Amino acid sequence: MGRPVTERAPKPKPPPIDVTAAQQYQQPDNKTPTTVQPQTPGSSAYKSKLDKEKKIGHRRVDEEGQITYKKIQTSQIIGSIQLGIGYAVGSLASKPERDLLMQDFAMVESIFFPGEGSNLTPAHHYSDFKFKAYAPVAFRYFRDLFSIKTEDFLMSLCHEPMRELTNPGASGSVFYLTNDDEFIVKTVQHKEAEFLQNLLPGYYMNLNQNPRTLLPKFYGLYCYQCGGKNVRVVLMNNLLPSVVPMHQKYDLKGSTYKRKANKHERSKRSPTFKDLDFLEHHPDGILLEADTYNALIKTIQRDCRVWLRSPFHGDLFVSENCLKKPAESQLVGQINQKKKGRFLFHY
Repeated sequence: MGRPVTERAPKPKPPPIDVTAAQQYQQPDNKTPTTVQPQTPGSSAYKSKLDKEKKIGHRRVDEEGQITYKKIQTSQIIGSIQLGIGYAVGSLASKPERDLLMQDFAMVESIFFPGEGSNLTPAHHYSDFKFKAYAPVAFRYFRDLFSIKTEDFLMSLCHEPMRELTNPGASGSVFYLTNDDEFIVKTVQHKEAEFLQNLLPGYYMNLNQNPRTLLPKFYGLYCYQCGGKNVRVVLMNNLLPSVVPMHQKYDLKGSTYKRKANKHERSKRSPTFKDLDFLEHHPDGILLEADTYNALIKTIQRDCRVWLRSPFHGDLFVSENCLKKPAESQLVGQINQKKKGRFLFHY
């Protein structure tokens, strides 16, 4: 017997098409229909989407205002870093202090933070991550030298959410500010973090020999690792706390090429001016008393020797606070009349 044959039902005929309606849909108002292209890499739609994203270095801001660094949301980065700092600094505080050794500058400690927590780390709602602390004993020594108490340090960094500064650096670094305006957390590149760790012995020598140093005060160097990405950050002092009014700010490089604040910067409530602006505002330089001038120049020269091979920008940040008290204004006037000072930054 042969196999049973199953007859297939005939395919239903498609309904008749209203040609007139179709023409009106395809060409409304006699215009060419718009073609929607898929947003695949290389397509014009994909490129248009990228163009709408603001990108500087590894930092991106999408259309909705979401900020990412190395494709990780910055809120997750800073929250994880706060957990890591709390553990690294807190665990070190329980250990007795000792003399600083040369090998302390090269020491690296790491700890894993699973989301469910462990016997050493708390549970958290971020992705699993690893946290590294570079030269923790050396940085504890620096914090003690700068009169930073561990409990105050942890209170500032770990007990309140940090604020992300809206004005990133030209390199695309992300800056976070503690709620009390005391400390700044800045993302750095691998070569910058590596240089800073190699700089620590010279930095230690400079702090002891040059207590009036104008170099940044470094309080810690850390690395956040998640999803194959490394985000390195350095902790520094905040040079411009909001409680101190600054009437003029200058970022000086000692060069005049393209060193003028643009219109966007000038429109800000507290703009940062550059070298050409300084020359315009202070054509005769800034007059200092001779002793102050000599001490400042010696300090800058010593700092430059430490910073000579640095990949960091060697800018000199100058801020002005206008005196309002009559006695102080009179004193400044007397100094200007005597002309016994020296001029600073007289190009």
